[in-house]
Amino acid sequence: MNGNTLNRQILYVVATLLGLCCFSSAYTQDLTYRFQPGMRISKTRPATARQLRGLMRELAFLSGLDLKVDPNGSILFDHKLAPLGGSVIARELLTSAIDGSDSFSVESVNHSPQIAFAQIEAILDYTNGANQRANEWAIRIDFTDFAQLRGYTDALRAFSPGTNILHELIHAILKLPDPEGPDDRLGRCERYLNLIRAELRLPLRQQYLPKNRFARSPESLSQILQGEFNFTHEDRNLKTEKQSLLTFNIALVVDLERRKSNMLLPPDLVARSSRPLIQKR
Repeated sequence: MNGNTLNRQILYVVATLLGLCCFSSAYTQDLTYRFQPGMRISKTRPATARQLRGLMRELAFLSGLDLKVDPNGSILFDHKLAPLGGSVIARELLTSAIDGSDSFSVESVNHSPQIAFAQIEAILDYTNGANQRANEWAIRIDFTDFAQLRGYTDALRAFSPGTNILHELIHAILKLPDPEGPDDRLGRCERYLNLIRAELRLPLRQQYLPKNRFARSPESLSQILQGEFNFTHEDRNLKTEKQSLLTFNIALVVDLERRKSNMLLPPDLVARSSRPLIQKR
């Protein structure tokens, strides 16, 4: 074999390998993103096993659906099984998220200094080959914030990671906003969520933003800035309306040192995304 022939063969092999590498690279890039409609647990920011079990129990209680998480993290239910209790409204909402065209990823953001309880963000506006549009949403839950809540069991069930996921789904699917002015204490989103609470005979939330006051910490008796959510429910025996408070140490939910004044709460403690797509819902 002469030198020229050997060189041509080497060049041919190199060119072939380069072509395969380019094809492999392009193919890998194509696989980097694949839009997945439905609802799932984030693989990059998953909840702990205990948090996930608690969350699925809450969503099952709220909806009456027999919910499962498959090995890929997708939240599913058997459409052939009849619901067991739950709220009809919550069931319709969750079914829309699971069977709909949008994508919802539930992320755990424990100990986040910016996110108080829950947040939703539209991270992608997707258009497929048929020119059909859909959104990819990230629902972020700070489970450690809920561990700071103190109050009666029914009020805790009315404001849980599960009910906060429903709150965010109402924003994304029904486009209902939080309070839009000083005269609106609750907002259309929470008024809709109160319909779910009413179906489940849970206490009803009375205001969107928490009230705040200085109080003594039960752990150390030191003074803290305490947040309060007010809920009401009927006492069937007395035929009257009772109030229940959920309280929490604001400094353990929001990083107050990053604020200009410790006397001021963020304008929206239960955080939302600032992106226009969500602001205009």
